[in-house]
Formats: sequence, C-alpha cells, structure tokens
Amino acid sequence: MGLRRSDLHLMEDATALGCRGRGPHLHVVPRDNPNRARAKATHPFSVPVPHDVVAIYEMYLVERAGVAAAAECDLVFVNLFHPPVGAPMRYATAHQLVATLSARAGLNRGTIPHMFRHGTGRALVDSGAGIAVIREILHHARFQSTEVYARPGDERVRRAINGLPPLPRPNPDGGR
Repeated sequence: MGLRRSDLHLMEDATALGCRGRGPHLHVVPRDNPNRARAKATHPFSVPVPHDVVAIYEMYLVERAGVAAAAECDLVFVNLFHPPVGAPMRYATAHQLVATLSARAGLNRGTIPHMFRHGTGRALVDSGAGIAVIREILHHARFQSTEVYARPGDERVRRAINGLPPLPRPNPDGGR
C-alpha cells in the first residue's frame, strides 16, 4: 500500500533511471506514507515483476487517468471509486475492495489482500522454484517463514505418484 509510482521500473533495462535491476521490477522501500502503510522490511529491496502484471498495471493507469484527483498522488494504489477519491488507499479500503470482488466472483470464503502473497508462494512452488528463490522473492527474514510453501498440495502429490514408472506385473501363468 506504500508503493510509489517512482518505485516501479517496469521496463527491460532501467539503467537510464540509475538502477541496475534487469527486467521489470519494483523497489520496496520502508518509509512513512500518508496512508500509514509501511513495509515490514528494514532495508530496501527489489522484486521482479512478471510481464502480465505490467500489462494489468497499464490498464489500471488508463482507468486512473480518468480520475483527475489521482494525478497528484505518487502512490500506486489510490481510491478510484471510494471516498476520498484520488487519495492514497488505506488498508481497510483494500480489504473491502478484495472482499467485494471475492463475493462477486462467487468465492465461498472471504479473501484478504495478504492471500495474494501466499498464492504467489504456492504458485512459485508449483512452477518448480526452489525454496531459496521463493524466500528471496517473498523477502522472508527466516527460512521457516518460507518452508510453509514447500509442503506439496494434494494435486502435486497426485502428479508425483502418477508420474512413477509402472510396476512390473507378475506373469499370471507363473512365468511359463
């Protein structure tokens, strides 16, 4: 919620911005923000951003451009439909937005924004990313925080079992 537009380097090469990051990425910077959002990390770090997120962000910018009051705000997440329109979004508003979208989608349980982080961890495991890579992306201070994602889900266990080579079948006539 404290992410600023200047923290986004959504191009392949950001060296012109004085950044050594390669590919689309964002910078998480702990700082005080007008919406009281603050990163838990004590030091800045960067996170790679998938290209499909860049495309979604571009669609968001088109919608945001239609809200004149949002033009002055450097924070990424601003109220486009909730008062005060154009102001930095607060945690409660984000929770309300995600809960509303969850209900509209017919999900049978409440959804909170932090679940996206857990979903990313699970998706990284399912895509074959190692635990050290997942820890780096999620910026966990301790491996114990990341280990929860190493537990395979039912579908992954089933795929592993189904991927085993077939067992030799005994000859019904006793080998004759």
